[in-house]
Amino acid sequence: MERYISFVMEVAEVDSDSTWKEQMRYSEENIVRAKAKQIINEFNESLRPGDRPRELKGVTIIKQF
Repeated sequence: MERYISFVMEVAEVDSDSTWKEQMRYSEENIVRAKAKQIINEFNESLRPGDRPRELKGVTIIKQF
């Protein structure tokens, strides 16, 4: 059974005092996949000489709490 996370974000345009709320719902798998992509992107943005870029091929959730 896939689990979901629901939350509400309060957002504003930069340099604006006007805010609004947006409700979001994501599957835990999508959240984990997005974090994994972020980790790979951060690695690729900080490559040193001799490092080769990486790409994400998949994510497996091994334990849910």
